[in-house]
Amino acid sequence: MPKAIDALETHYRGSSRYDLKMVCCGKPNCGRCPHGPYWYVTIQLRSGKAVRRYLGKERPAEVPEPEKTPTGARSAEVQHVR
Repeated sequence: MPKAIDALETHYRGSSRYDLKMVCCGKPNCGRCPHGPYWYVTIQLRSGKAVRRYLGKERPAEVPEPEKTPTGARSAEVQHVR
């Protein structure tokens, strides 16, 4: 199984977690790693077991689009006020 890098986005919906991840294929001479981003869903079952499924490159309908900021604007947490 390919090694996943930290999630670029994470969204929770009920007992499911949706992650957008970049993955390394594990091939020793791959010059294009990491690959992606790809969507995965992790579903927490009642038994306590977690099941992870690959969803593909397209944003799942259950996951909201990220908020858009005006062109050239920076988010509040990175703006420097003097």
